[in-house]
Amino acid sequence: MKDQDHKISRKIVDFAKDSQVSAIRLEALSSRAEIARDEAYRKLAEEAVSVQQKMAEDQQRIAKDLSEMKDRIYAIEKMLSDVG
Repeated sequence: MKDQDHKISRKIVDFAKDSQVSAIRLEALSSRAEIARDEAYRKLAEEAVSVQQKMAEDQQRIAKDLSEMKDRIYAIEKMLSDVG
């Protein structure tokens, strides 16, 4: 991406020189960079939400499994105390 950006920048500067432009406004270039950064941030945020949802689902499943294990252990302990 940096190589492509450099080539584009070089073409803009060369065009400005050929056209005898004395100043180039960089807002459009900054906006492009901001858009790319915003898109990357948005994608990262979406992935984070997805991971958080999966973690919440996994935590609920683990809590349910632990509860079932607790009930089974209690039943085994009761059976052992009745036998012994």
